[in-house]
Amino acid sequence: IHSDLAARNVLLSDHYVCKISDFGMSRQLPVNETYYQHVNGIIPLKWMAPEVLIQKKYSIQADVWSYG
Repeated sequence: IHSDLAARNVLLSDHYVCKISDFGMSRQLPVNETYYQHVNGIIPLKWMAPEVLIQKKYSIQADVWSYG
């Protein structure tokens, strides 16, 4: 999962293909797994799914929410 998916991390190629960038917070997890962030850091509240804001629970579903 990306964990920081937002418009600023989606680039557009010359052929109008979306490219996801900035994988600094990404994690490789089995399908339908989640992880909880235990370290406090600066997060872009504007793009965060409710479960990330409240529980710090990251998942594929949270990435989909962030992308919009």
